[in-house]
Amino acid sequence: MVKIPASRLIDISEVHVHPTNVKEHPDQQINNLMQLIQWVGFKDPIVLDSENTVRAGHGRLIAAKKLGMEQIPYVLLEGLTKEQMDLFIFMDNQINESPWIQENVDLILENIPKKDLEIFDINWAQVRGTEFQKEQANTIDGDLETNHKCPQCGYEFD
Repeated sequence: MVKIPASRLIDISEVHVHPTNVKEHPDQQINNLMQLIQWVGFKDPIVLDSENTVRAGHGRLIAAKKLGMEQIPYVLLEGLTKEQMDLFIFMDNQINESPWIQENVDLILENIPKKDLEIFDINWAQVRGTEFQKEQANTIDGDLETNHKCPQCGYEFD
């Protein structure tokens, strides 16, 4: 049976940052998280262990603190050893990294008003043009030789 933990509220002052958090959270990400939280609310609870140490959601915690929030939603991660919790931290972050389906990104973004996109600090032209840029780079000049050779191992590639 799949566990579905209930979300609860906790005073932000009781939450501890994990000392070996595996991800960086640059200012741009935090600012975008703050905008998202202000826009739709805190819809994605952080994950805490029994000592109120963050196991997932460090970026959301930082954004909430910067917004001056006094409480945040969380779910409690229970029933795991320390090693399993450490693996959870890594896997929760690693699993979220996957390629975009560019044609779907383009379909979604084409109907969103520019003013709604502008509240986030993201290069939308780059997001929309990723696939186009790849295609253009490969077809600029049919006569252009694109063979390359690795200086260390000698492997040749296009």
